[in-house]
Amino acid sequence: MGSLPNLHELGKENAISGYKPTAALGHLCGGQGGYVLSEHEKNKILHRHNKVGKTRSYGCEPNKIIIDDSTLEHMAGYSPVSNRSIRQFHQIRRKDSLSSSIGATSVRRLLAVVRNGPSHKQKVHRTSSPSKHNLIVNLILLSISHLTVTATYLPYLSLQSSLSIWSKPDDLSSLDVNVGPLFLGLSHVLASIVCLATLHFNQRLASNIILAVSYLLLTVHYIINLHPVLYLMIPSTVIFGIALGLTVNAQVTCFMTIAIKLSNNYRMVDEDEEIKNIRYTCLIRRVSRAFRGAHDIGLILGSIVSTLIIYWTIGSDNSNTHIITNSTEIICLQASFVNKTSNCSTTTVEEISTTYDYASFLDDMFDTVEGNRLCGSQACPSRYSLNFNNSIDTQYFSVLPIGTAQALTGFYAFLCAAATALIVIGMDTLNLYNHQEGSDKPQLMTTIRSVKETFRDSRIKLVAPMMFFIGLEQAFIYSDFGKSYVVCTLGIQRLNLVYLAMGSLQSIAACTLSMLLRSIRRYYIVGVGFTFHSCLMLVLILWKPIEDDPALFFVISAAWGVCNAIWEMLSFTLLTCQYATERWEAAFAVTSFYRLLGIGISFLLHDYLCNFVKLYSLTFFMVVAVITFTYLDIRLENMKKLKNISRL
Repeated sequence: MGSLPNLHELGKENAISGYKPTAALGHLCGGQGGYVLSEHEKNKILHRHNKVGKTRSYGCEPNKIIIDDSTLEHMAGYSPVSNRSIRQFHQIRRKDSLSSSIGATSVRRLLAVVRNGPSHKQKVHRTSSPSKHNLIVNLILLSISHLTVTATYLPYLSLQSSLSIWSKPDDLSSLDVNVGPLFLGLSHVLASIVCLATLHFNQRLASNIILAVSYLLLTVHYIINLHPVLYLMIPSTVIFGIALGLTVNAQVTCFMTIAIKLSNNYRMVDEDEEIKNIRYTCLIRRVSRAFRGAHDIGLILGSIVSTLIIYWTIGSDNSNTHIITNSTEIICLQASFVNKTSNCSTTTVEEISTTYDYASFLDDMFDTVEGNRLCGSQACPSRYSLNFNNSIDTQYFSVLPIGTAQALTGFYAFLCAAATALIVIGMDTLNLYNHQEGSDKPQLMTTIRSVKETFRDSRIKLVAPMMFFIGLEQAFIYSDFGKSYVVCTLGIQRLNLVYLAMGSLQSIAACTLSMLLRSIRRYYIVGVGFTFHSCLMLVLILWKPIEDDPALFFVISAAWGVCNAIWEMLSFTLLTCQYATERWEAAFAVTSFYRLLGIGISFLLHDYLCNFVKLYSLTFFMVVAVITFTYLDIRLENMKKLKNISRL
């Protein structure tokens, strides 16, 4: 491409320099020797030229004429200018025309940049927008904060949903071991509703501010669990549900906003719309890959720290603690809390050893057949009541010591507070609609209409069974598998170690699968995931877990993590391909609604169904989800082929 012509200098030359006619033009202008035209012939030529608008005269020299091609044709009959001279003149004109066309192209591109550029106010705003380096820093901070929150959420979910660690009865209420899944189910159902109800506020406010508020609410929830009595558990459940709903929307908006801004940094002037969408989708997948990696690493770190806290606190609290009393009342502790009983008498000093007998607690909690605990698929919900006696300042829950539960809760609250501070101090303000061209902030009715249209979308209807199944299988692995398989056989000390194996292989599978999807057809991966998950269901139905084979627990949880990574990655890539440029906020909110609803319903039914019924139901929902998802993939692939053929 040629360099831009100096238009100012060209205009200056035309204004200053005069026209110098050649010898041939002297005949017309009344100059040099030879045949001189009469005044009538001159006026005739000038009249013809002015009629087509091809002449230009100057006030200072009225006899001077600017000639062009038509003038030369007329002059050829009246002057001795030869045809050879005319051809040479046209060759020079063609060279000048070639140079001017290159310069004109440069000018057109320059005008396109100026015409399509932002206004003065937008220019000031664009200069203050984050650069590529700042966006990457924001992505790192977002991933670290998500890592710390995940390190609290998933271990808390597994411990509370399986054994109700943070549930403390009092004089007015008697709670059983299944109260934890009940409150978690209510909180996740509330989170699914909040995920849709707060979508409008998430669009109008900065997503990092909403994310900081949600992390702060999680911190408050964990602080309340330091004393988890019933009258505090109800508001804590509401706070937890609101925090989950806000977190899901804010996290998606944050990394999608970062991907949009990164895509705008790479944008060119004359870029095709299809190339822009491909680059945008690629950046979304790369950003989500980092976000997903932070999620899995958070599960790994949270499992490690929770396991260490349980080992350390149980080891220190299991020492004999002596309770001394001088009362006329008879002190009677349940057999699950006492190793040795002694005779009680009035007005005597009583010394009772209260060693925490964990094996006795498990025998009381689970059903037994011929002296063996009934674990695995044949286990049914237990109605074991949480034991608490207000007359004694006891230091034990029925499942874990109070010191262990408080240490875990304090650790979770500290991590959430650190994540909140990281978002508030480190991250820039990420407001999506301030950086989109030609778009205003959506109004409330526009958001409601968008959500309704998304629910009616045929693609979302076919994806909904898969998202609901993802919620069901995640709740099963954290609640029922952890309680009826791991805790029943290996004990609570190894519960988080099992999820450590799950998180490790899940992270590897998610990263590998995100790269394989570029070269492998999607329905092949759906078939692989369906085969693996069906085998796991069959193993869990037929297998009777025993303590002598602990490695199989880790293998099953790791394989389950691979299947979960397959379903989540397939669903996410489908959403980014179909809704990357249209209604992606509503699409992600609706799919998160189905997933959170599946988790909530599974937790609510934890106290009513046996494990084999849950496994058969989970298999049924998986078959329905795979059929609808495969049909959608094949239909979208055929539509893509037809679109490519129509372009040819």
